[in-house]
Amino acid sequence: MGYVHGFGEWIAAVLEHWHGWVSGSVIAFALEIGEKVWKFEVPRKLFIWILGLGLLWSVFAAWRDEHMNTEAVIEEKAHVSSQYNQCDKERAVQSALAQRYSADLASEQLQISNQQDTFNRCILAMGQTNLPTPTKIQVVRWSIPGEIAINGTKGRMWVLVALTNKTFSSTKGTMKCDGAFVPIEATLLTQGEALRADFRPINEQSAHVEFMYPPWSYRNPLVLAAYTELGHDIHSCAFTMD
Repeated sequence: MGYVHGFGEWIAAVLEHWHGWVSGSVIAFALEIGEKVWKFEVPRKLFIWILGLGLLWSVFAAWRDEHMNTEAVIEEKAHVSSQYNQCDKERAVQSALAQRYSADLASEQLQISNQQDTFNRCILAMGQTNLPTPTKIQVVRWSIPGEIAINGTKGRMWVLVALTNKTFSSTKGTMKCDGAFVPIEATLLTQGEALRADFRPINEQSAHVEFMYPPWSYRNPLVLAAYTELGHDIHSCAFTMD
C-alpha cells in the first residue's frame, strides 16, 4: 500500500499537465491556426506522436513539480534543523551560564553569611567588652571571743568587713544582717590608716553607712564593728549601695 499511496494524485497531475499540453500549448495553437486558415489536416501518425510527446512531457512536468516541492521541503527542513541546532546550542550555553551564575551566587551567599557571622561575633564581643562590670560586694564576719557588757547588757562583738570589686569615689549604703545588731563604728582602711565613717542604725537589723573620702576600692576594705546581745548571733550580712 505504501507504493500506491499518492498514485491517484500523481495521475491527476499528469493529466492536468497533458491537458494543458494538448489544449494550450504552442503546437496545439499552431495546428489549430493551420487547420482553420490553410485547411491543413494533421496526419494521424503525427497526431499520435504529438499526443505521445505531450504525455511524456506531462509525466516529466508532474515529476518536476513534485521534485521541486520535495527540494523546497528539504531546504525548509534543513533551515529549521539549523535554527533548532543553533537554538539548542544557545540554550546549552545559557544553561551552562545559569549553572555557573547559580554556583557563584551560592558561593557569594556563603561568603556573606560567614562575614555576617564574623561581624555578629565582633559586635557581640564588643558589646560584652563595653558592658560595665557588675558591682559585687562581699561581706565577711568574725565574732570576737568573750563577752562584753554595754549599758549593763551582756553581748558579743562582731567585725564585719565589706569588700568591693569596684572603686567608689563616695560611698553611701546600707549594711543589713539576718539578726539584730547595734552599730558601733565604721572604718575605711587605706594605706595603713583607719578613717572613720558614718555608721548609724536604721532598724534592728540594718544600719546606714556613709563617707565621702577617700575612695572605697578592693584595696581599701570597709570594716564595721557591731554588737549583739547574747543569744542573737549574726549568720549573714549584705551591703547595698544607696
